[in-house]
Amino acid sequence: MKKFHYLDIIITSLFTIFAVFQGQLTIFYILYLFWWQEVALTVVDLFIVLKKKNSAVSTLMILKQVYANFFLLSVYFVFIVVLFGLFINFGNGEILAKNIRIFFFRNIYFNANVLIFTSYYIYIKYKDLNKQGAAYTPIVPQAFSPRQIVLHVSLIFGAIMQSIGIQNFAFNSAIANVLAILPFLLIKIIFSKRISIKPNLSETTI
Repeated sequence: MKKFHYLDIIITSLFTIFAVFQGQLTIFYILYLFWWQEVALTVVDLFIVLKKKNSAVSTLMILKQVYANFFLLSVYFVFIVVLFGLFINFGNGEILAKNIRIFFFRNIYFNANVLIFTSYYIYIKYKDLNKQGAAYTPIVPQAFSPRQIVLHVSLIFGAIMQSIGIQNFAFNSAIANVLAILPFLLIKIIFSKRISIKPNLSETTI
């Protein structure tokens, strides 16, 4: 699973930097990307959980944790889309247009990032499932995991950047653009570096 973490960081960094140089990156882009990555992880893990035969008690516990996870993601969705995507940028037509294109998957860098991220995670999970067979114990997706802390801290940092007038990354210097996104990438690296697939139904793993 460490390989997945490293590839996640590399893919996210590369496509984000490409988006910077093409003038397609906004704060909403990064926050919405982190949100979609968490949604992808949760959905894939849920399918893996449902694919395995679990006891009634384990299934009930899993469903409660999944519900809590999706509820928290729905709260993040409101903040990211309504606040960062629309409301804060309502007076800036250019940034608003970029955010709307990102939301409706009209940004090639955003789309490629989400697609590659999700595809590789599916590959890793099913490879592990097939390798362990009946001995495989599914991961339980939980709320307030390290990866969701990435979202939470990124929201706070994004709000700070918005408050000082940085709404998108359009500095004259390419170096300044890259430096502006480094804090978000560092947040991701720091809080999501420990990803485990240990078979423990009570452990927060993602």
